[in-house]
Amino acid sequence: MKKMLQFLRWDGALGRGGYALWGFVLMAIKYNLDRALAAWVFERPWSAVNYFLAGNVLSMDLPQDVKFGVAMVLWGLPFAWIGVALTVRRLRDAGLPLGLAVLFVVPVLNVLFFLLLSVLPGREPQIPARAGRDWLDRWLPHSVWGSAALGVVLTGLAGIGAVALAVKVFRGYGIAVFVMVPFCVGLVAVLLYGYRRRPDWGRCAVVASAAVTLLGLGLIAFMMEGLVCLLMAAPLAYPLAILGGTLGYWIQRAGEPRVRTPPVIQTFALAVPLLAAGE
Repeated sequence: MKKMLQFLRWDGALGRGGYALWGFVLMAIKYNLDRALAAWVFERPWSAVNYFLAGNVLSMDLPQDVKFGVAMVLWGLPFAWIGVALTVRRLRDAGLPLGLAVLFVVPVLNVLFFLLLSVLPGREPQIPARAGRDWLDRWLPHSVWGSAALGVVLTGLAGIGAVALAVKVFRGYGIAVFVMVPFCVGLVAVLLYGYRRRPDWGRCAVVASAAVTLLGLGLIAFMMEGLVCLLMAAPLAYPLAILGGTLGYWIQRAGEPRVRTPPVIQTFALAVPLLAAGE
């Protein structure tokens, strides 16, 4: 039983064979559970195509569509947690940056990414050398509370901007808003918080939760969302933010945070708008 539960770990490495095996087994289990939930509870069809074109199973009944969408995402959160953990271990084995694990939650790309990691051989990690001070070094506070506060405020404001872009410009409420924004807010908040140190996981989870809380309060303050809608989204947003924060925690533990943090932040600054535009 102990060996069967090793896939829940975030530490250590995982070879391509084990990653591929666990991945295909978990995908098969999740697909059949998703199909059962859609058919038995919501009386809707479900196929593998719906992971890429979820609109195929939506109806003209908005309240039921919202309930269906929330239920499917909540149902998938444990699988997302396990999948990101497995991907972190596989990236560690392949010697690749752990920040790439965010691709696991990006539709379409996650399938291609999984197939790639299933064939890449293992190797020693290549950590780039620091070349002078980067832009974070110049303005990020040195104190624990200062870096935590700045991480929460900046990511909360950035999350508000990302939601505004997705909703007001691209006119869409999709994966970019409900999944990627809280995930990335938690991730980047922890990366900023742990830039000069390697904090424990509990504090990282608190920072990630505080950042997504500020995001929600900002959406209410700018009258972009109502309180009821945000309360409905909270069961999705907090676990996703903590999942992103956990990824940030392991990125910091993997090596020199000052080397790994800036490229990850720059990547995610583009990831959410591009996904929103694609949707």
